[in-house]
Amino acid sequence: MIFNVAQLLKSPPGAARSYQIREPFKVDLGPEARAVGEIQGQIKLLRTVDGVLLTGSLSLPVELPCCRCLEPFSIEVQVAPEEEFKPGADLSTGQPLPSATEEPELLIDEQHLLDPAELIRQLILVNLPMRPVCRPQCHGLCPLCGKPLNEGPCACEVERLDPRLAVLKQLLSEKE
Repeated sequence: MIFNVAQLLKSPPGAARSYQIREPFKVDLGPEARAVGEIQGQIKLLRTVDGVLLTGSLSLPVELPCCRCLEPFSIEVQVAPEEEFKPGADLSTGQPLPSATEEPELLIDEQHLLDPAELIRQLILVNLPMRPVCRPQCHGLCPLCGKPLNEGPCACEVERLDPRLAVLKQLLSEKE
């Protein structure tokens, strides 16, 4: 998803272009998350005095491991990018502009190509759940043998005692 904005940069402020997006998202989301489908939605590019404002609404299916049972599952992540990209080079001369020292992921390159992939990747990572759960009733893993408890109970004998109450149990056993 790369946009050539040379004509838009030649336009007066207020000029806009709209795009419907539906394509594979080939950017690495890290060791835990993985894009499993197409990113889709709409993007609008608006010429500003200083550059190009990118706004939009996008969604991407992402596969994550459940924090309880470690099984992979998919969720739909919604992002709404809104960021201004500034040209890194002068449109007519090709000379680097002073804004080229700013955030490199928010620059329009020397060929006047705007690549929002890094911005979208960061927004997706920020919008991922901190503790992803495959379903609200997920029982997780047995703490002793590691068996997935969603498949049924395991044979381990686990005394489910809150460690904070162990002192009370000791007092009760001393009374007997």
